[in-house]
Amino acid sequence: MKAELIYLWINRDEHGCFQQEGFNFSPHYRVSYNQDTKELIIKQLEQLNVFQNDHIANVSAVIGENGTGKTTLLEYLTTFDDVPLSDEQRPEYQPFRRNQNELRSFIAVYLDHEDDSRRIINITNDTIFCNGESFEPFSNAEYRAGNNLLEKISRIYLSNSSYSQTQGAQTRGTISNISITDNALPAIFRAFYMKKYGRESDQPANQNTPFNTLITILAEKEDSKTMQMFIDLLFCTFLLQSGKPFRGKHINKILFSFKNAQKMLEREMDINYSADNARQDRFAQVKEKWLPIAQSINAESTMGTIVCNLAFELFFVFDAFSIAAPENESLTADTLLSECETFIDALDECTERTYYRSAVNEIKLIERIVERAEISSNLLPREDLGRQTWVMANTGAFIPIINQIKRGCSFVLKYLAIDNFGVSSGERALLNYMSRLYFASQINDFIPNSGFVWNESVLLLIDEIDLYLHPEWQRQILNDFLTAIQEYFPHSYFQIIITSHSPIVLSDIPHENSIFLRKDGDKIVQDKHTAQTFGANIHTLYRDAFFIKDGVAIGAYAKDKINAWITEFKENSISEEEMQKKIALIGEPIIQRRLEQIAKRHGINSIAENIRRDERQSIIDFLKAQQAALQHQIQLLEAEQR
Repeated sequence: MKAELIYLWINRDEHGCFQQEGFNFSPHYRVSYNQDTKELIIKQLEQLNVFQNDHIANVSAVIGENGTGKTTLLEYLTTFDDVPLSDEQRPEYQPFRRNQNELRSFIAVYLDHEDDSRRIINITNDTIFCNGESFEPFSNAEYRAGNNLLEKISRIYLSNSSYSQTQGAQTRGTISNISITDNALPAIFRAFYMKKYGRESDQPANQNTPFNTLITILAEKEDSKTMQMFIDLLFCTFLLQSGKPFRGKHINKILFSFKNAQKMLEREMDINYSADNARQDRFAQVKEKWLPIAQSINAESTMGTIVCNLAFELFFVFDAFSIAAPENESLTADTLLSECETFIDALDECTERTYYRSAVNEIKLIERIVERAEISSNLLPREDLGRQTWVMANTGAFIPIINQIKRGCSFVLKYLAIDNFGVSSGERALLNYMSRLYFASQINDFIPNSGFVWNESVLLLIDEIDLYLHPEWQRQILNDFLTAIQEYFPHSYFQIIITSHSPIVLSDIPHENSIFLRKDGDKIVQDKHTAQTFGANIHTLYRDAFFIKDGVAIGAYAKDKINAWITEFKENSISEEEMQKKIALIGEPIIQRRLEQIAKRHGINSIAENIRRDERQSIIDFLKAQQAALQHQIQLLEAEQR
């Protein structure tokens, strides 16, 4: 099924932004719903869809100032479902039932591009009418029979906003919806870390083993930063292997180190874990056995840290594990790893043995990376406890580690710290978008048996697509997404809905594909915006009254200041020299010229003559460029007319 949402009518949203409001998403249709007559009218239009191809159904934009409900609409589209409304009959539940049913009531119209048929979803309490047909409310019998359309459409929500409220993912065999935002990452990745750190089951019977206790503590400490670190690493290795272009920073070398297991767990043990194996006295016993081993390892050795972490886990999980620290010499990482490996091999077959055998092999992969890498430090003396060391390795060296994580469990991932993924906010925004989209396409490889399977039809929702991006990247971002989607999801059919504040982004979207929201008193309404936006001059769009209410495309502070200067000029309250300084500050040649005329009328004749030759030439060049742009557009229109 290749589905496209062409219309959505919302009865009410939980934030109170929309009350019985309908939204059109397709340039091919104009749909409306009359709440009084219960009539749904669908009109087909002879408009061009500039985005449609074998992989893309359409792109729509929701445009508006802050507080107009753009994010609310996208979050609604992410989570709404076609489960029938509640028919709860118990009197004490009626207020709750009415409120929930009001929030969940909607009408949606979908187009199936495989046979050009239209599907109407009626999640209301009313029979609705369309083109002579009646559509009853979607029933429980239909739902149980598997006729629910929305479960056949996967949804991805992306946002760089730290205020996004969408959480995690929902699956019923295939992905229903998934939100990949800073706030949602922990919900998605908890299951990921549990699996990759070696936990087979969340069943209570297995919960209190030392191994499961350790995994739970380490998995639950992970936050959105460590999760994004893994997604970044995955994306960087993909770019290297595929040779695909990326507008952001290419990270060809990875600067990494390993966190200390004992220090990590010492901080975490302050949290009240109920398991017996997480008691402070048990941790103290493990630390007492482990500390002499750690102290005998060369402090500068990167391998020493990761092998010490393995020893710490073995002390924690197995009471029988023991190693005697040498009295008069340092213990090498190789010797310690060999001791650990011997102990693991002697274990009876069990989950823990399988996991730690894999851990030894993974550590050996790291050893090969370190052997070929550059070692750096923070330059503190070797004996200083604050000394830190890092390894600088080629990004490609991590491909075997990624493959290991993909195939099964990972020990290294628990402690890996990558230190050069820090980029500018704009680069971070772009990297977040593209790396998260790529991770979504690969998610079933990393969370197997989780139900993460993509439907053929996917609705991609991108909130504030321009957030943090430089204007040039805003100009490119939609095209980058369209290219990436077709590369990452070659077997899916995408519809894309974005929100934005940016006129730059809007120059890629025809106004027929756009929803313009504005405030009208206490209400949010759709603006009847008729000016064409697709391919429009970005400077012209900035002057559009929808974006800048007074049509003056300069900052409000500058506008007020210039108005104050005009008053000063008219009153002759400042010197000629001061006037010239103020006029020279103005970057818009037309405004600058206007102030010169005002000054001249009030007795200052030398300003125009005192303009430097290069400033005069700058004004001439600016006006000629505007003249040439206008002439070019006139020629294009005349050519079309002929």
